Amino acid sequence: RTGRLDWHEIPGEPDRGFALLPVPSEGDLVFDIEGDPFWEPSRGLHFLFGLLGADGYQVIWAHDRTEERAAFESLIDLFHERLARHPDMHVYHYGVYETTAIKQLMGVYATREDAVDDLLRRKVFVDLYTVVRQGIRAGVSSYSLKDVEALPKFHRDAGVKSGTLAVLEYEQWIERREAARLDAIAAYNLEDCVATRALRDWLVAHRPADVMPPGPVVLGATDEEPSPSEALR
Repeated sequence: RTGRLDWHEIPGEPDRGFALLPVPSEGDLVFDIEGDPFWEPSRGLHFLFGLLGADGYQVIWAHDRTEERAAFESLIDLFHERLARHPDMHVYHYGVYETTAIKQLMGVYATREDAVDDLLRRKVFVDLYTVVRQGIRAGVSSYSLKDVEALPKFHRDAGVKSGTLAVLEYEQWIERREAARLDAIAAYNLEDCVATRALRDWLVAHRPADVMPPGPVVLGATDEEPSPSEALR
């Protein structure tokens, strides 16, 4: 009735909620994937990898298996190149879909295993859904991004309003190859990225004063290099 979303903080516990939220970095990225689960009966296609940083928005498209593998490799390489320039950077996403997709693609194509392992061990990925669920209670019917983006008062303008509609747009593009449909999907993905970044900023602004952000991850000594036969295997 009021248009105002009520919420309250959940008493903090170590390594939960707001304690998972790092200090923002100039190199931070927001990451959002669009996928078509019906592309093949055996496995869907991750056809769009969207990235939003301080330097703008970037889209990596993949319209077949060869392009999907190349897009995945380009994505992981991009993360590591950025991490080399900004050691304190993190990749923010909302929900487990993005990290699950990365692990799946790594396994399916048997590529970039060490690079993905390094990103996971460094805790580069930050799931804001976990921060929200463990950190606050809000007056929403669900904790989907579309609901909780009301906290930072984010409003959408893109024609595509949901991930389901994005899939339908992509199916139409497969049939008709109309570039405008890909543009509409990218506009939706951009709004998801902007909403996620707005939520991250809101969470940082409302972090309780007595909750310390996580410190840098110090990795232990790495194992010895594998023998040639082990590397080949």
